[in-house]
Amino acid sequence: MIRLLAFLALLAASGPALAQTPIPKFDYDAAKPLSPTFGAGHTLAPGIRAYAITFHSEDRIITGEVVEGVGEHWHGGLLCVHWLGDAKTTNHTEFEADAAILAQVGVTSLLIDAPWSDPHWFPALGKSADADIAFSRGEVVDLRRSLDMLEQLPNVDPDRIGVLAHDFGAMFAMMLGAVDHRPKAFVLMAPNDSLGGWYLWEKTIPDRDAYLAKLAPFQMAPYAARLAAPGGVMFQVTDHDDYVTKAQTQALYDAVPDPKFISWFHISHALDDGYGSTASDRDTWLEGRILEPPDRRFGRF
Repeated sequence: MIRLLAFLALLAASGPALAQTPIPKFDYDAAKPLSPTFGAGHTLAPGIRAYAITFHSEDRIITGEVVEGVGEHWHGGLLCVHWLGDAKTTNHTEFEADAAILAQVGVTSLLIDAPWSDPHWFPALGKSADADIAFSRGEVVDLRRSLDMLEQLPNVDPDRIGVLAHDFGAMFAMMLGAVDHRPKAFVLMAPNDSLGGWYLWEKTIPDRDAYLAKLAPFQMAPYAARLAAPGGVMFQVTDHDDYVTKAQTQALYDAVPDPKFISWFHISHALDDGYGSTASDRDTWLEGRILEPPDRRFGRF
């Protein structure tokens, strides 16, 4: 019992320290045009329209899909960032089913293809710490630009934005939320606590310690401590994860400010139980946080 109380006291004391740990700013020029291009519309599900999209972020082009919320009213908006896992869903399609369900109640979603959708992306990591730092910085900027794009989609209410992300996507979403407070709610699925550690997963490099020291600014706990989401942060995690320990997960969750909620499952890192219950849980949670009507003072109704 004494050890438990000491541990809890340590966690409580670490919160302010984590929030004061320096992190990069991830600044960018928001005035640069996004220059979007839109593909032909198609039916994703009965009554649900979707279309391909590309837009610009610094010197990079982001691809993905927009799933339109039903109705002509102002819509909540959702940015979806997929995982690195099964090749079939290591792209924007991982969250198509979620987006279709939420579209029925009026949420417009932007689903992007992250760099890890390229099968050559992960093997190249770890060869240069400087290159991986530059990439990491650029990916956070890409997510900020994705928020810019989401806000410009038809009828999206910028005051009701959420983020749904998994695995690497969840880690970068956490970094996004630490520096960009536009999203009102986050669902973070199975994040790890060290970006550098995951870049080197099952890899052997001669200067591993030096590499990880350079990537130290991308430890996740200080970002978790800065998440400012008035609608809350939901963790969807598993105690049967082959890549993330329960202790790593709990430490990240403990660092996140309230309001927050954690949902433990007894399934794999994919967080797919085959019955759709994990998706239903997160979609219902998000619906309650980004579908509240906007402030009528702004004349949107």
